[in-house]
Amino acid sequence: MMFIFKLDGLFVQCTQTGLLLAAWPVKVLSLGPMKMFAWIAPGKLAAIMEAQLNDNMKKTGLKPDPSMFKFIFSLERVNKDTALYIQNIWKKTKEGNPALDSKLYNLETGEWVNLLSYAKPNRALVLNFGSCS
Repeated sequence: MMFIFKLDGLFVQCTQTGLLLAAWPVKVLSLGPMKMFAWIAPGKLAAIMEAQLNDNMKKTGLKPDPSMFKFIFSLERVNKDTALYIQNIWKKTKEGNPALDSKLYNLETGEWVNLLSYAKPNRALVLNFGSCS
């Protein structure tokens, strides 16, 4: 007899988080050889990294150089990446799903309103998180 389980929700998120945390020591241990390579042949490592840049990075004109290696091969970067991946696993929104309808405080009326109340048919709702000064 064959059983098929639909894996979704909390179980999948816990499994993904567990696998991510299980991979953390491997990433930390890999820092040693990478740091050694960066110390022995920084120019060669920069050339390898430059060959791997995607098109968006090439457009910025940013080129890898040895001064970047201190952060790239740091425990801080591994920890930040791991934290970001965990946040991504547990976030409430998913691509393709309806937007969350958060509450906003309207400074003009002094009332709480739903974000999606500003949406209009056939018009994109754009949120600008920049400075207006």
